[in-house]
Amino acid sequence: MNAKEPEAAKLKALQEAACMGWADIAAGCHADVADGQFEGFIAQLEQQAALGVATRREAIPRG
Repeated sequence: MNAKEPEAAKLKALQEAACMGWADIAAGCHADVADGQFEGFIAQLEQQAALGVATRREAIPRG
């Protein structure tokens, strides 16, 4: 592996992520967050994620 391969792989992954992001925006899969509301928005996402984890844990059969 030459020294430039890891950097090239990182660049390719970043380009692919950017393309996916732009495709999501074009499809309407995004949220506009007003200035000053970002921290509250992130807190809401954290709550939703925690609830999803708790719900999945409850669904796991116990042996």
